[in-house]
Amino acid sequence: MDIIPVLDLRAGVVVHAQHGERASYAPLRTPLIATCDPVDVLAAMLAAAARANHRRPPPAAYLADLDGIVQGAPQWALLRRLRDAAPVPLWLDAGFASAAAALEAAQRGFLPVLGSESLGSIDALPTLQDTLTDSSWILSLDADASGPRDPAGVLQHPDLWPLTVIAMDLTRVGSGAGGVGDWLARCMVMAPERRWIAAGGVRGRDDLRMLKTVGVAGALVATALHQGALAPTQAEAGAAASRASAASKA
Repeated sequence: MDIIPVLDLRAGVVVHAQHGERASYAPLRTPLIATCDPVDVLAAMLAAAARANHRRPPPAAYLADLDGIVQGAPQWALLRRLRDAAPVPLWLDAGFASAAAALEAAQRGFLPVLGSESLGSIDALPTLQDTLTDSSWILSLDADASGPRDPAGVLQHPDLWPLTVIAMDLTRVGSGAGGVGDWLARCMVMAPERRWIAAGGVRGRDDLRMLKTVGVAGALVATALHQGALAPTQAEAGAAASRASAASKA
């Protein structure tokens, strides 16, 4: 199970995302690090994710640029700082409404995440299929308390989805809801062969195990990492150390 740390960015700092109510997101205050500077928080989150996964570095980090998503103005100078500092690929959702906007992000060195809430036309998906490899862009299927956020009708075209798909339930973000949410289960049924990423509600290791059991490949995580809720138990840490020792002697 991949643990993918999340940073929500607004006006140059990291903010605390809760329940998708973006207007109320406040600058991050976390026991993990005494700053909300994005570069420093990214480093701390990557280290926390590696500790949570038995010292295995996460495969990526996820950036939600709220200036881009809400105002249509991505924070390119800040995003460039993060790209240059990151030792892993960065998945970027900056409210891309078109294939051209997503391709610009790819040219700038990010893996573009197309959120269904932002996409202006379904025509963007075949364009990206023809231009990028199947593993170099990501789709996010977004929902809130009112249901799917999908003005372009992405849900009706699973044949156009890329390899990796996020089920983003905004009501569960920062909520500690836990378990396997209804939105994730509904999305997975439509394309079970995709690499599914759960977003929202992870409380601890039991939730990660539950997600893995139903076939989820990874989870976007913020609050649980900040709170230290994903630290391995002593038994898990001991088992991981034994496996590493055995591998080194093989």
